[in-house]
Amino acid sequence: SFLLQIRDHEHKPMLGVELLDMGPKTGTGNITDHGFMRLTQVRIPREFMLARFQQVTPDGKYIKTRQSGTDNIQYSTMVVTRVSMVAGAGAALAKAVTIATRYSAIRTQGFVDIRSSAHMAPERTILDYQTQRYRLFKQMATAYAIYFMGNRLFELSSTFTE
Repeated sequence: SFLLQIRDHEHKPMLGVELLDMGPKTGTGNITDHGFMRLTQVRIPREFMLARFQQVTPDGKYIKTRQSGTDNIQYSTMVVTRVSMVAGAGAALAKAVTIATRYSAIRTQGFVDIRSSAHMAPERTILDYQTQRYRLFKQMATAYAIYFMGNRLFELSSTFTE
């Protein structure tokens, strides 16, 4: 990794630095702005290198310094991050299923006994329909599975990081 000044004091790109936008994004509500940078004949001094885990010799040779445990620390950080993503997905699914189940238990649609007069017969809740129960309970089971799997992964990742 290197530190590099890419803009001057007037906030314009430095010589040899090209900053480009990747265009409009769909589905993000224009809250994200992605772009890329192209460097053309830009020389970065070796002193600007963040040389904790690597070096560049004066003749331009790249050397990765291996310190004890740094690879495991970096890997464990990635594992914990991914485990957190799994747990977050399970929590989001559980919230969605809870909302849908509560709504299905209250919302009525269709009559229980279609032979009786329509204005007197009680209506069924959406949860009374087999297809609705199947869809909701399938997602509920998935949320539980992700929840327990996330807990187990947290346990495994904590033993890995020790």
